[in-house]
Formats: sequence, structure tokens, C-alpha cells
Amino acid sequence: PADRPGLADFTAGLATQGAGDRTATEIARTLEAAGASAGGGAGRDSTTLGASAPIASADVVGEILSDVVERPTFAQTELERSRTRTANALTVQLSQPGPLASLVLQRLAYGDAAYGAPASGLPASVRQISREEVEAHHDRWWRPDNAALIITGGMTVEEGFAFAERTLGDWVKPADALPQIPGRAGDPRPPRLVVVDLPGAGQAAVAAAVRGPSRSEADFYPLAVANAVLGGGQNGHLFQEVRAKRGLSYGASSSLPGRAEAGLLTATTQTKNESALEVVDLVLAQMERVRTEAIAEQTLTDRETYLTGGFSRTIETTGGLGSFLADAVTLGLPLDEAERYGERIRATTPESLRAAAHRLDPDQAFVVVVGDAQMFIEGMRAAHPDVVVIPAAELDLLDPTLGL
Repeated sequence: PADRPGLADFTAGLATQGAGDRTATEIARTLEAAGASAGGGAGRDSTTLGASAPIASADVVGEILSDVVERPTFAQTELERSRTRTANALTVQLSQPGPLASLVLQRLAYGDAAYGAPASGLPASVRQISREEVEAHHDRWWRPDNAALIITGGMTVEEGFAFAERTLGDWVKPADALPQIPGRAGDPRPPRLVVVDLPGAGQAAVAAAVRGPSRSEADFYPLAVANAVLGGGQNGHLFQEVRAKRGLSYGASSSLPGRAEAGLLTATTQTKNESALEVVDLVLAQMERVRTEAIAEQTLTDRETYLTGGFSRTIETTGGLGSFLADAVTLGLPLDEAERYGERIRATTPESLRAAAHRLDPDQAFVVVVGDAQMFIEGMRAAHPDVVVIPAAELDLLDPTLGL
């Protein structure tokens, strides 16, 4: 909910801290004795519970998974402990330029839409989470018609179906309709350049993003290649221009996460406060470069190989394959995507990359700089008159407008 960002993530973490007849300690001891592990969390589009175990321990872990999914206790003592631990961790995060820049960027890009809210919550919102809210969230969203069970590893198809029936076969679908979240990404928003003044910050974090496609759209693939050209590894433009040639940062990269609705292609780096303006302009210049410059065939091939090789390494483990299949289900991808991803990436041509890269318009970018503003704001205002400064002490991430 809008006034409780982080509730889904908190609920998933708390569910493993006591379920059925087992306390948190008993669950931990049972998993350890079985050579297994389990955990949960929530992201922008889904809640995930995961477990890893030897085949010989599958039924023991299945019993725990069944209890965690269907019968979590949400004990008050565990809730209070988790609430304090989570709020403290979030407080530390918000004191750091990088994580703070990411949260502000999400609000700029998505506003009051679901994607704009901090997925892990904020210290103030987490401290107010009650047991009743956790139970209500679990009852509303944790239901068999809103779930998928992914099994990878040493089970045959028949064994997998039998395990699923033993583990979750008694999970009953509620009578009420499945709830929906309309407009997760919301409507496109105007570009902004925001500086969050964090006095005493040792470095400035720079983040710039443009709105991208959903993961299921066809132009996700050529845009993924364009993203690799921009900021994929040490051969990406960002690393070469910001780190290798100028030594302005230890690293610079870009990312294009898959989302059920419009995602963000985001470039990030950190630099000295004094060089914040130079890095902002470099990042935007590299976006424009990818958008307008023709790409050489060999460069295109190299970047495609970079992506397909990384993907192959990701799914070569049972855990990696399971995570990918869970994303495929969540994001509306066909289940043969693991086999087809490589050919879809390799189908990118210089022309299709250029068409997809039109999104990398620096004039449409959301830009956030978090740092000690007194060390760069004069030059930033001269170069970018529309810049807005928000003192970190006055920043309200629960406000979808950020007060702008």
C-alpha cells in the first residue's frame, strides 16, 4: 500500500521466521540438519520464496515450505525483531549516496505508481508495520491462483508433480477475486534533474535513466544490446569514458532490468563531489552517442556475445535457472525463453539497435545527483538551469512528488 512501502518484502522475510508448529530457531535447525537453505523477499513485480536442498532432504524442506506458504505464524516477537533490524538497515542505506540516488530516481520516473515506491520500504514505514497488516497482506496475495511452483534439479517430471502435490496440494483458493495492481509504471513523466544535498558525503552518486519497454516487448532485446554498448562491463562506453580514460570513478555501468510494465534503463556511477557535473555530462553524452552513432558489426557481435555468455552462466546452475523461470512466469514470457534468449539477442541488427536506442534521449532522462552540493552546485546550475536541489534532511520519499 502507498503508506506502507516495503510491506510485501517484510511479509516474505517474516514468513520464514516461524510457521506451522516450528519457531524461527526450529526452522533454522531443521534446514541446517537437512543441508538446506530457504529465504524470501519481494521485488517490483512479485514475491519469491526459495529453497535449495539435496534431493534426499526434499520432503523435509517441502514440509517447511508448505507451512511457510500456508501457515506462517508471524509471531509478535519475531515481527518486532525483524522490524528493528530492517529499519536499522534502511537507515544505513539512506545515508549512502548510491542507494539514496536509486530511490529518488524511482520516484522521479514513476511518481505515485507502484514502481515509484521503495520496494524494501523506508525506516518510518517499516517501524509502523503491524502484525494485522502483515496477516492481511498474506491473506490477500498469498493464494494458489496467484502463485507458481518452480522446481529445478534432480527430479523427474513425475517426481516433481508428486512433490508439488505433497507440498501444496491442500492449498485452497479463496472465494474472492484475485486482486490486481493497475498501472504499475503509470504514465510517462517529464524529465527532471535533481540534486539531493547530503552534506559531508565523501562522494557524489550520479544516476541517469530513461523509460524503457516491459520485459515481454520485442524491442527489449535490441535495447538490451544497446544497454550493453552503453554500460555493459569494462568494454561499455561508460566504463571506458568515465573510468579508463579520465579516472573519475572506480566504475560506471548501466542496467536494464526486466519488468512487467515499463522499466528503466539506468546508468550509475560515483565520483568525487568536485567532478559531479563533469560525470553527469559524460553520462548523458554517452547516451546520446549510443542513440545516434552507427555501430560497427564487430562491436555489435561482441556485445551480443557478452550478453549471451552472461545469460548462459546465469542459468547453468539449478538456482539460477529457477530464478530465471520464476521471472519468466511473473513477466509473461514463454517458458522456452531460456532456450530462445540467445537467438533473440543475436537477431539484433545495427538497424534494430538504432531503432530501439531512440529511447536513450538525454533530453528525456531523469538525472539524480546525491552528494555534498556546495562542492558542485554552482557549476551545475550554470550548465543545467532547471536543476532542483532538495536537502537530504527534507527529502520525503513517501511523497510521490518529492515536494517538487
